[in-house]
Amino acid sequence: MQPVYISTTYLGPVQQYCKLFQYPEVHLETAENYLKQTFRNRCTIAAANGPLALSIPIVKPDTLKCPTKDIRISDHGNWRHLHWNALASAYNMSPFFEYYEEDFAPFYEKKYEFLFDYNEELRQLICRLLDLRAGLAAYPSEEDTLRQSLCPTPGDYRDFRVFQGYLDQSMWKLDPVIGTMACPVCGTALQPDDVWLKKGSSGWYTLSQCPVCKGRGGEAGRGVFQKYRMSRRDGLHWAFARCVQMPDDASLVRWKKQKAQYLERQRLKAERQAAEAEAARHIF
Repeated sequence: MQPVYISTTYLGPVQQYCKLFQYPEVHLETAENYLKQTFRNRCTIAAANGPLALSIPIVKPDTLKCPTKDIRISDHGNWRHLHWNALASAYNMSPFFEYYEEDFAPFYEKKYEFLFDYNEELRQLICRLLDLRAGLAAYPSEEDTLRQSLCPTPGDYRDFRVFQGYLDQSMWKLDPVIGTMACPVCGTALQPDDVWLKKGSSGWYTLSQCPVCKGRGGEAGRGVFQKYRMSRRDGLHWAFARCVQMPDDASLVRWKKQKAQYLERQRLKAERQAAEAEAARHIF
């Protein structure tokens, strides 16, 4: 059975809890961008005069696209008092309300900074009361996704780091903070090869040498792979992950073969361009 992915909700609709009951694997999205006018910060209750919408006010984010987990709750309008009064008025005469009142009341007394944290604690309470498993497999964060794609097992990976918030896709090479890496053995700055090979649609790697360890044997004596992977999860900002991978015999043979193929393609491309330029010169 395929896993189900859900977003955070304020007192989520019954359909969401049906999914938690029906599916063995449910993931909670933790890195999505916030969307206004959704169940993320509002719910609908059955009031005496029909459906009543309750909305949690939020602090307006600084950017157009802001992760839901970074959305802060606003204290504007005394919303906690209003929401609790509405819930009590709507359900006070319902069977067993008095048994659950003390469970929910603290959520309308305590102040929470982030909407995601508030919603998640509410969801866990409801799961316990419904005797549903409260634990969810969190949807992989951007860092987790980059780590999985950049550092697949097996392999000896070191110095994994993620750099976020870049508007320029090429900053992984232009910014020395990202592009400069240290030898995992002695700490000396690595010297990348002139050739960078592409890995998939968003990754690059090269064989870098340590000027101190080169030719001396040991872990870094034959060089180390300097690897990068990029992601643009919010559609605007780039994130770059990097790591060092210690080579083995098979990976070094593969690198030499792929580098030779790349250089041959570049040579043929240069010859073709030169021939086209020469032909154009004779025409004009």
